[in-house]
Amino acid sequence: MARIRTIKPEFFTSEDIVSLSPLARILYIALWCEADKEGRMTWKPATFKLRYMPGDACDIHALLDEIVGRGLVKLYGDGLAYIPQFSTHQHINPRESTSQLPDPHASSTREARVSTGAISDVHAQVGREGKGREGNTRHVATDPTSGSPPPDEETEIPKAVPSMAGAVCVALKSLGMGQVNPGNQNLKNLLDAGADIGMFVEIGRECVANQKPFAYLLAAVKGRMSDDAAGAVIATAAKPRGVAMLAGVI
Repeated sequence: MARIRTIKPEFFTSEDIVSLSPLARILYIALWCEADKEGRMTWKPATFKLRYMPGDACDIHALLDEIVGRGLVKLYGDGLAYIPQFSTHQHINPRESTSQLPDPHASSTREARVSTGAISDVHAQVGREGKGREGNTRHVATDPTSGSPPPDEETEIPKAVPSMAGAVCVALKSLGMGQVNPGNQNLKNLLDAGADIGMFVEIGRECVANQKPFAYLLAAVKGRMSDDAAGAVIATAAKPRGVAMLAGVI
C-alpha cells in the first residue's frame, strides 16, 4: 500500500543521491511511499516496477541493486527491507498504523549447510535469504562423498512465473481498478491478439479516473486494437495510390 511521504530540498544535493542514476533517484523516493512508518517494507521488485515505473523501459533489479549498493536500503529476513535513515527524514502521520513487519535489528542471520559440512552465511539475493526462494533453490545438506543431496530432502523449488494476464491484473490493481480477473477469456484473447501491458495501463488509468469497470476496459482495449488495425489497412491501401499520384505529378 502506497503512503504519502515528504521530500526535503537538500535531498537533491545529498552526496548519496547525486551518485545515483536519475531513474534510481525516482525509484528511491517511490520506496518511501512503499515503506511503513518504521521504514520497513516487503521486497517485491516486480511489484515496484508495475506500481512505480509501468511506462519506463528499465531494469528494475539493476536500479534496486544500485540503491541497495549505496546503503540507502538494506535487505533482511525473508523478502524484507528497510530504509535506515527513514525516521530521521520523514514526519509520519501519528494516525498511521504501526509496522506489522519484524524489527530488522532483532532478526538473526540464517545459515545453510554446504557440502563440506561447514556452516556459511547465506547472502541476501534481492531480499531473499536461507531458503533461496528468489534464486529458485533451497539450500540442503549434501553427501560429501557423492555431492548429491539425501534422498528425502527437497532440492529444487520451482518458482511460479506470473502469466502475462496476471501481470496485467497486478498493474491494473496498482492503478486502483478492482475486480480484475487474470482468468478472463476476453483478456487472454486480447493478449493473444497482440495487446501489450502498456496499452492496458494507459487505458486503465482513464477507466479508473472515470470509474469504469474491468469489462469496460477490455472493450476499450479491443476497440483500440480494432482502430489500430483499421488504420494500418487504410495506410497500406493508400500507399500505392499515393505513389501513382506522385508519379503522375512528376
